[in-house]
Amino acid sequence: MNEVVERLKNYLNGYKSQYDYLDDNGSEYCLDDDIKQLLGIMQTLQQENEELKKQLNEKIVLEMKLKEELEDKRKEYQETYKDVREEIKDYKNQQKEFIEWLENLVVSELDVFTEIRICDVLSKYKEIVGGKK
Repeated sequence: MNEVVERLKNYLNGYKSQYDYLDDNGSEYCLDDDIKQLLGIMQTLQQENEELKKQLNEKIVLEMKLKEELEDKRKEYQETYKDVREEIKDYKNQQKEFIEWLENLVVSELDVFTEIRICDVLSKYKEIVGGKK
């Protein structure tokens, strides 16, 4: 953009004296004023453009940072979820082992009252953990 402004300045400076003329009121008028105004506008636009580029770059950097944070959180969630699933699986295995142990106690030679209590405990435990009675 700077090159365009410089080329335009050089071009217009070479021809400015040729474009002096009279305005509608008959007053002498010089395009130098228009040229200066246009160059001022171009420089303002150039500055705004640079500021917008800067803002865009800042937003891109922020977006990249947020994407990285999101990816880190996603990985963290996946690891936690995997750990929780494994923990649940372990608990279910422990529950099955305990139920089997209680069932084996009932089969062994125990007195009737002990067997009835174990059956009650087994039944209640299965009810609590959602197993079959």
